[in-house]
Amino acid sequence: MPQNALLQQAALVNLANAVDAATAYEEHLADAQAIETPQPYRWSIDLVLANIQVAKKFVIRRRARILEQFPLINIAHFDTLGRLALGVKFAALQAEGYGPSESDIKQVLGAARVLRRSLLSAVAAMTHAGLLPREIHAKIARGRGARDAAEDCVALAQVFRQAGTTLDGKHPVTAVEVEQAALAGSWLLEHLRPAAAKPMKPPRPEAVRIRDQMATLLANRYAKLQAMAHFLEGDGWEELVPPLMSRVAPRSRTEPAKKAEGSAQAEGFATAGVAAKAEGSARAGGTTSEATARAERPTSEAAMGPWRSTSLVLPSSEAPPSRPAVVPEQASSPA
Repeated sequence: MPQNALLQQAALVNLANAVDAATAYEEHLADAQAIETPQPYRWSIDLVLANIQVAKKFVIRRRARILEQFPLINIAHFDTLGRLALGVKFAALQAEGYGPSESDIKQVLGAARVLRRSLLSAVAAMTHAGLLPREIHAKIARGRGARDAAEDCVALAQVFRQAGTTLDGKHPVTAVEVEQAALAGSWLLEHLRPAAAKPMKPPRPEAVRIRDQMATLLANRYAKLQAMAHFLEGDGWEELVPPLMSRVAPRSRTEPAKKAEGSAQAEGFATAGVAAKAEGSARAGGTTSEATARAERPTSEAAMGPWRSTSLVLPSSEAPPSRPAVVPEQASSPA
């Protein structure tokens, strides 16, 4: 058989289990349309698809334990997360060219700026305490404008993610705020447009609503899987079922040394003398900005919109009675 024919045959074998996006869309459309109040679509769907591929490995590896601990859960919802995500992508393509409204962008930008101030204030305090290199704060704090605010949110979230547990207890920032900052910043980078750019077409309500419903259905099902991963795995569960918009920074060859240095700094901070010095530095350099950030931090769903802090509690019939399964779900100066 000619080589080209062999290659073509191999390609067809690889496609044997492929899913048609339109078919995946139709499979989940009825369930999605049952959602009366969908959340606005804020995703980079290609990133979502990549993170679901990671989560699928967890479902395969822990399938027996999931069925044992949560017998009333419909595990088919987890088996088909990839198909559902493909359906979301198809729905997004149907609404392509229809950008978010100006009010949506302003709402997310306002939330991003509040998150930026909160995270940057914490980074400043930890810089004064010697827990973080000064250049990290200086680099993030020097820009201006809406796009810079979005970039800062992504960069600040990465600072906390890379630090891992070495900074636990050293700052007031929550894991939910870190995830919200990354999500808001990423969404803004995708949708902020230069003044000279060609204007987007006005939204087509039906296609946009279906896209939002499909995405909300995926988010709800994935949140249950995250809750189970937290229950079954404890610490480190996010590595197995990562947040849908989680980004992983490339590892450098010097990263182990940096991690060791960060651990040593965190350990030293725990001693009384260094702790006192750090507290004094934080009060001198970070108290005012931190108080401002706390005052401006959104405290209601209306203030944060889709970026609000939420928690997922599994129904009592699905969670074992011996252990609750509760987990968090799923720029410079403002211009």
